Amino acid sequence: MTLQSVFALGSIVGIILMPMVSDLKGRKVSVLVGLSAFLLGGSLIFIGILKAYHLLIGFGMFLSAFGGGSLAGVTYSINSDFYSDDMRQKAVILYCAAWYVQ
Repeated sequence: MTLQSVFALGSIVGIILMPMVSDLKGRKVSVLVGLSAFLLGGSLIFIGILKAYHLLIGFGMFLSAFGGGSLAGVTYSINSDFYSDDMRQKAVILYCAAWYVQ
């Protein structure tokens, strides 16, 4: 597997899995797990580069993508908690448009 495949797999798993976990365990737990995975993944990538250990780089890429994907998925869940049906559609449109404005 290439690093791009590992990153895509981690992102897909995070986007699919963590919103379901946030419904069961709560939003705060899901956000903390996502942030922790993202930070731990970045640290593992850094250590893997320093030690030239490719498996650690790949695992760090997976964790980093899992954390980022989970935060993106949980953001949509949080959005649905705070907005009514009319405002939710506008909020999702603005959230998606913010990705393209950067």
